[in-house]
Parts: sequence; structure tokens; C-alpha cells
Amino acid sequence: MMMSEPKRLHPAAAIINFLKLLKDMIIPLVIFIFVNRAPGMLGLLLYAGAGLFLVVLIVFSVIKWLKFTYRIEEDELRVEQGLFVKQKRFVPIERVQTINTRAGIIQQLFGLVKLEIETASGGAEAEIELTAISKSEAAAIQKELSERKIKIKAGPEEMEDAAPECNAGEEKRKTYKMTGKELLIGAATSSGIGVVVSAVFAFGSQIDELLPVESILKRFESLTSAGIPFLAFLIFLGFLLAWLLSMAGILLKYANFTMERRGDDFIISRGLLEKNQLTIPIKRIQAVKITENPLRQPLGYATVQLICAGGKQDADGLSAAIFPFVKTNQIGSLLESFLPQYAYRTEKVPVPKRALRKYLLRYGWPFIIPAGIIIYMFPPWGWLSLILLPLSALFGYFAHRDSGYRLEEEQLILYMRAISRSSVILPIKRMQQLQVNQTVFQKRQKLVTVKTSAMANVLGAHFSVKDLDLEDGIVLYDWYSNRPPERAGGNADSGKD
Repeated sequence: MMMSEPKRLHPAAAIINFLKLLKDMIIPLVIFIFVNRAPGMLGLLLYAGAGLFLVVLIVFSVIKWLKFTYRIEEDELRVEQGLFVKQKRFVPIERVQTINTRAGIIQQLFGLVKLEIETASGGAEAEIELTAISKSEAAAIQKELSERKIKIKAGPEEMEDAAPECNAGEEKRKTYKMTGKELLIGAATSSGIGVVVSAVFAFGSQIDELLPVESILKRFESLTSAGIPFLAFLIFLGFLLAWLLSMAGILLKYANFTMERRGDDFIISRGLLEKNQLTIPIKRIQAVKITENPLRQPLGYATVQLICAGGKQDADGLSAAIFPFVKTNQIGSLLESFLPQYAYRTEKVPVPKRALRKYLLRYGWPFIIPAGIIIYMFPPWGWLSLILLPLSALFGYFAHRDSGYRLEEEQLILYMRAISRSSVILPIKRMQQLQVNQTVFQKRQKLVTVKTSAMANVLGAHFSVKDLDLEDGIVLYDWYSNRPPERAGGNADSGKD
């Protein structure tokens, strides 16, 4: 298949361009219309100016669509755009790492998808985005890029010999589908409520600019006289609303979740309003992280995510969840089936009992000063803040109980806890470094901190377990330092005194 002729995106791309520009300008536009209100002719001129501004956005969006073309030529994906300043971007096919598709509301209305092409540079944004193309066109581009990439690496003769093997590999597929029960539990136990609450407070701080808040409150003045019970009810109602919004967001994001291992790639499909298909080459996986937040852990559920070199990443720095909400006792068998090189076990070498006091102090001291300030400023209710101290001590106890490591010939598993309990599976050949540090206070009790990292984004992904026994630190240091040269993933470094 040849795609050397320049092609335009579907006309729906002009609509998407307009909505994107409108989204970026919505705040100044709202301020322009509602804040700078004026009577008479001046007011009409202001509204006419806002209308003219929208027309300019529409014209600019259409021109941007007309001037955007793409094609595949001479083993390159070529994109040209721009009216006054012509921009040309040539991406060598051999640098293409992953090809993902998304379908927002506009794309779904027209039966289209957005194609995102990521390269070895591993930036936060896709190297090239084709915002509106047909599904058949997207499939054709994916096929063309894959075939040309294989041909570039293997050569024509080797390509013919390898073709039967490639087809055989394509037939070996494994699929995982999230159940409705898992989705509901995952949504109900999401930690995203904090983000929603923050957004509600941020909006609430500006709402008096748009709505007559004072007049509304006067109508409910009789209710506010109820005092603390009424205030407690409002707080409960606010958090309930935030929880429902957070739950709805998770349901929309992970609806119809399917993960398929196809040859040497993971293909992840999910989403309701916005349908996403993400491709993750297995060779880019650097580590696997299992996370159990305090809400999911008592129910026996966890999230299994990948740490990959480059590519788009979530807000927490992880590339993708392959098992977003899964029973903890199923993780070992699922990884053995889909990713056998990452073996997961829960048995570990724990941190020593003598380290418990350090964990209690580490979690407790950040609450002592705030509690003192609250007690001083809000007597006698401030004394209620002391409840934070036993709560922090409880988290310290759990962190001590859940921390440790498991060492095998080819991989290391670190177990740790901040608020959520997490485990990280690190193959030795993917580890960038391993450090064994010892502070003056740790030296007295023969304790050490073990730190390691894996390649991820620009800063990398870093993990540590504090207050391991000194002998365990030496065992880990020797294991990493004596690895065969061909497996070396980084540098061993010791910070021991």
C-alpha cells in the first residue's frame, strides 16, 4: 500500500480545532462577556466583539484544517501545516514506538478516531496527532508503518523468511476483560475524590463572580441558624457529591476495559465517552507496580500498573494500568499468564522489629506541630486534633509491617507503604542503580535504606525501603554488584558509612 500523496484530515477536524481553541479561551471570554457588562450601545458593542471573536476562531480552525496534510514517503511520516509559517515535520518510521487511537465525542459522532504516534524520544505529548481520520484509514496507517518498520530492520530477504513466524505470533493472543463488579468496586474506592474536592473548592472561590451568592444565602438564612448540625450536613453532602463525581469519572474512564497481549505488544482498550486504544511494546516495560489504597486493601483489591521507558504517562508517573481493579490473590497468576518475566509473590524479608520506633516517629512527628497550633487557636475544639496522633501511629505501624523485600535470581521485589501499600517488581537488567545508604541514627541500630530506580520519564522512577537490617542491605548490594556484565542495567552505589 502506498500513501505518498498528501491527505487531509476529515472536516470534523475543523470542529475539534474550534472546540480546542474555545476551551483555551473560555475563561477570558466569559470574563469579557459577564464582568465587563455595560448598558446601552457600549454593551451591544462588547457582545458584538465577543461574537466577532468567535467568528475569528471558526475561520482560524477551518484554515488550520485546510493547511494540515500528512503522508508516508521514503520511510518517513511527513506532516505539513501552517498558513504564514509553513511547518514540516518528518518522522523516520524506524523511530516510531507506539501507535494509539482515541475517540472522543466528536470523533464518535462521525465514526472517526484520533491517531497518536509516539517515537523513541518519549516526550509527554505524542510526536504526531491525526485528530480526525476514519477507522479504516487509521488501520491502514498502522499496518503500513508496522510493515515498513519491520522491512527497514530486517531487510527484504529476511522479511520473507520471517513472515510465517510473525503471522504465527499474531495468532497467539491472550485477553483480559474487567468485570462489572471490578469496575464498580474500583470506582467506589477511587482516591480521586481529593482531586474533585480541590476542583470544587477552586470553583467555589470564584462562583461569587458569576452568581448572586449573597441573595441565594439570604433565602436559606433560617436554615443556617441551625448551627453546627446544619454545617456538618452540608460538609457531608459536599463530600458525597465529590465521591459521586469521582466515581462517575472512573466509570467513564475504565468502562469496557480490555487488555490483550498480541505478540510483543499489550493492546489496552477502555472508555465510554472517550474511547482509547493504547499500545505498549513489552520491551519498553521497566517494572511492574502493584498498589492497594486504604479503601481497596480491606476488600482484597489492587491496581497493577506498568512503568515504561518513555511514552505518555498518567498523573502518578505510571504508563498504564493493565489490571486496574483486580483481586489481590489473582495478581500472581495473571502476571504469570500475561507477563511471566515479572513473578509476583507476597512472602518477603521484613524490616526488623527494632525499626518500629523509627516508623512510628516518621509518621507521627508531622502531625505534632499542626495539632499544637490548632489546639492553641481553637480551644476547646482544637483538642480533637489529637486524634490525628494515634491515627498517624497506626499508619506507621502498618508501614513497618508492610515494608521489606524479596530477592530472586533475576529480579527484586520491594514492598513499601506511604498511605497506600505498594509492591514494585524490578528485573535486575532494568534497574538503573542500587544504593545502600546509612545515616548516623541508622548506624547505631545497624539499619540501612535501600534505594533503586528504573527508566521512566526524564526524572526516572525511584523506589526505596527504609530501615532494613544491615545484613539484608549487604545481601542486596552484593546481588546487584555481582550481576553478569551483559545484564548490567546501571551502576551499583553504596552510601554506607
